[in-house]
Amino acid sequence: MSDSLHSEESEGIIKQFALLLLFVLVGYALIFGCNRYLSVRKGPWELTFSSLNDGTPILIVDQPALGIVDATIRFEGESVVPGKPVLVLFDERKPTIPFGKVLYANYNRMPGIVTLELFGHEIELLHRALIMNFREYKWESGAIYPLKPEHKWRLADPDENLRPSP
Repeated sequence: MSDSLHSEESEGIIKQFALLLLFVLVGYALIFGCNRYLSVRKGPWELTFSSLNDGTPILIVDQPALGIVDATIRFEGESVVPGKPVLVLFDERKPTIPFGKVLYANYNRMPGIVTLELFGHEIELLHRALIMNFREYKWESGAIYPLKPEHKWRLADPDENLRPSP
């Protein structure tokens, strides 16, 4: 009779352990899924690298979830060969950009933080503000932000901006 009692206790413990394991796995899946959803729900920065007819490079910034549409950075005094606009999404892969280089990209919570160096100018995209050459600007949809050569934070190698980022 004691073997039967011992067997019932073992089965009860195994059932409790299996139930606890199932509860932990379901909880983990729910927490992981919720975290993942919150991380990507606003989507990435959408940057369009383009140029005006005269070859002046421009960067058009869009982040619809934040209400940022067609915010344009114009690099006055610079020149690129005019071509088709290139849309780059800053999501979980390492993007290649047509001019300049990516200094930093954090995708933990999209849209994240993206820092670029373009023609000697440092451009940082934050959800709360646009930072150009260490000066903060309020995001305004449709705004044109001109950057002049005298605004550069460092002198750029002229060929550096024509090479794609690694």
